[in-house]
This record gives sequence, structure tokens and C-alpha cells, in this order.
Amino acid sequence: MDVLYEVAQAPEDRQIALLIQLKDNHLTRRELRDIVAPLKEIAKAARGSTRGRKTRPRRSTHVFPVDDATVTVVFRKPTATRDEITRALRQALAGLQNGTLPETSYPG
Repeated sequence: MDVLYEVAQAPEDRQIALLIQLKDNHLTRRELRDIVAPLKEIAKAARGSTRGRKTRPRRSTHVFPVDDATVTVVFRKPTATRDEITRALRQALAGLQNGTLPETSYPG
């Protein structure tokens, strides 16, 4: 049963040939593992990054040092245009001026 697991780990197009070789040569699991290991590496490289958890897009962070402060704008998407940054800064300034920003957004 162990040898079947090793064969199952090989690329599909090589499995039949491996089973025939296993039967004809009476290979042990260790011998089969030595044959299958390089095939698994090739298959893994060919498969690439199509397995596993999908990567999340990075946030776009823009930092602006001004006089005695640093203004940071963070977007939930990987890139932001100059116009989007300007719009976000203007919205934040308007919210501060008219008091519509949530209290937690600024210390006081």
C-alpha cells in the first residue's frame, strides 16, 4: 500500500509507467521513492503557485511629512492614483472642518 501512495504522488502521466516498472522490477518503497522524488519536484515546479491560499492584495500606503506631523493615507487596494490620494485628503480635511469624521479618527 505504501508503494501505491508513492506512485500516486507522481505526475499522472508517469503513474502507469511507474506501476509497470514497480511490477517488473519488484521495487521496494525506498527504491520507488528515489525514482519518484525528482518527478515530484518537476511536477511541483510546473504546478507553480496554483495551490494554497490565494494572496491578498496589498494595501497602498502614502506618507506625507508636514511641519510637526505625518499624514498617512491607506487605501484597501494595491495602488492609488494621485487624484485618489488628493480626493481622500480633501475628504478628510472637510470631515475635520465640519465635524463629520468619527471621534476615533483624531485624538481631539
